[in-house]
Amino acid sequence: MTTPEVAFWRFLTGLVLGCVLGIIYGLLRPIRRGKAIFPDLVFAFFTGWIYLYYGFALCRGDLRMGYLAAPILGAIAWDRSVGQWLRPIFDEFWRIIAKILRPVGKILKKSRIFVKFLFASGRKWVTMKKRCRRPEEGVQDEEESV
Repeated sequence: MTTPEVAFWRFLTGLVLGCVLGIIYGLLRPIRRGKAIFPDLVFAFFTGWIYLYYGFALCRGDLRMGYLAAPILGAIAWDRSVGQWLRPIFDEFWRIIAKILRPVGKILKKSRIFVKFLFASGRKWVTMKKRCRRPEEGVQDEEESV
C-alpha cells in the first residue's frame, strides 16, 4: 500500500514533469505552423522519455491512473497559464533562428544547383565518350553490318 505522502510526492513530481512537457510543447509550437513532422517527433521523444522516467524511476513501476494524470494536468496547466505569456517570446526566438539560418539555406540551395550540374555533366561526358569510341578490331559496327 502506498502512503499518502509518497502518493502526493509522486503526484507533484508528475505535475512538474508535465510543466516541462508544456514548456517543450510551447517552444515547438511556432515550428508546427510549417511542417509538423519534425516538432511532433521531438515532442514524442520527450514525452516518451518523461513517461519512462516518471513511471520507472520515480514511481518504480507502480503506475496508477492518478499518477499518469499528473503529467497531463501539468502540461495543460502550464500551457493555459504561463505558456500563453511565453508564446510571443518563443515566436521571436524562432524568427531570430530563421534569420540566422537564412544564409545557410541559400548556401545549401546554391550547392545543390552546383552538385546537380556536376552530376549532369558527368552523365553527359560518359555518354559522349561511349558514342565517340572506335570499334574494336574484329567487331563490326552496327552501321557496317546493314
